[in-house]
Amino acid sequence: MVGLIQAKIAQPAGFGVRGMSTTSAISQHGITLPMDLIADLCRKYEVAELSVFGSLLRDDFGPDSDIDFLAVFDNDDYGP
Repeated sequence: MVGLIQAKIAQPAGFGVRGMSTTSAISQHGITLPMDLIADLCRKYEVAELSVFGSLLRDDFGPDSDIDFLAVFDNDDYGP
């Protein structure tokens, strides 16, 4: 899928999909996603995979835009 950032939390400490560090931050359009804090939340709520998609990753992101997340929970359940 084009325009998708994934961070798989069930990886060796500090690394996600394609070696993406979960101890750094991702910054786009002046919004910073602190990967270390997001990784903590994912572990707390048993999120196996978290993806960011939508206008945040494109040029049409603006003041009225939201940030889209897709979560896959451990054991493919519906989450907490």
